[in-house]
Amino acid sequence: AWWIGRACREGTTLATWMAFAMAVLPAAVNAGSEARGYGLMIAASSLSTGLLLMAMKHGGSWRWIAYAIVLALGVWGHLVTAMVGVGHAALAVWMLRSPATHSIALRMLAAVACGAALSIALWSPALPDLLHTRSQFSASRGDEPTLFGHEGDVLLWNLMGMGALPRPGVGSGGLWGTLLVLPLLAIGLRGCFADRGARKALAASALGLPIALALVWVAGSWFYARFMLFALPGVAGVGAANLMRARSGHGIGRWLALVPAVMAFIAWPLFCTIGPRQPIREAVAWVAANRDSDDVIVGIGIADDVVQWYAMANQLTVHPTGLNGATAPETVARLRPRWIIQLYPQHTTRPETVAAAAQLGSWKTRTFRGSIDDGDVVVLQRTP
Repeated sequence: AWWIGRACREGTTLATWMAFAMAVLPAAVNAGSEARGYGLMIAASSLSTGLLLMAMKHGGSWRWIAYAIVLALGVWGHLVTAMVGVGHAALAVWMLRSPATHSIALRMLAAVACGAALSIALWSPALPDLLHTRSQFSASRGDEPTLFGHEGDVLLWNLMGMGALPRPGVGSGGLWGTLLVLPLLAIGLRGCFADRGARKALAASALGLPIALALVWVAGSWFYARFMLFALPGVAGVGAANLMRARSGHGIGRWLALVPAVMAFIAWPLFCTIGPRQPIREAVAWVAANRDSDDVIVGIGIADDVVQWYAMANQLTVHPTGLNGATAPETVARLRPRWIIQLYPQHTTRPETVAAAAQLGSWKTRTFRGSIDDGDVVVLQRTP
């Protein structure tokens, strides 16, 4: 973020505020605290964009080479990071219009192409399987998360830098949350567009975002807002521009520029006490500490049997029940488990499973609260 600001504006003011915003945005901090690919996505987006802008400004073969390597590693960490390179390529195509920037635009396209080639090489062992399962990216069942729904609302909050926090309206259509965040986004963008350096930082950092959203819409793909976290350096640029304007501006524009920043800082007490996203580890550890050696354990979850990873770490055998607990009624009736560990209870609770469990006797329930939507982990213990 510092490099992006230094390359886009003389002096260190924009760079300092961008680095500060990137360090405190709840969405960025939350992604960096998880053992998932989104932190790498944000890091690769920031570093590759900074390297690209510095290469455009100062030249140097090592910067172009480093850019291609960092971009490829980002794509290797999370496939959607490829949209960072797509945004850079689109910016280069736009720059081809002017003779003054024609040469540098060609270098940008060459660097993006090198990053793409290296990305393909890194992904080559998995490419056959990825192409074979490409139909799974389509929102064909009708119950997948899509852009025009809850995840679209979460995306707007991510663009405010506060996607990790509880949001008003989310869970009930998201209307009130959307009505609240749209004016704040408009205020933030207004402050950003007033500064030429901030505009350049925003274009270089986040141009891949509208392209990615257009592709999701045209392709009819399912969509998670967190896939768009690569645009957070652009969010930091918007925040930095508004903080600069609040310091040097005057009149009502100065106070309007402060609104998004104040919202972010008000959110920090919530962020510091939000708790785990999905306490699977805590739930499995509790079962491991309280079970008897011959107890049978059944796990209910969605497509990826995440419980198994934590069960292995605790030397537990957890019997799976298929996608969304599809085979849970038969498994519960056949194995007569003492314990049931259930993820996403709002989506995986079936009347047939409840009836099968009731046939075995009474159950004690312990719920481990998660901060994400339907992130609770429910542990059922059959009483003797």
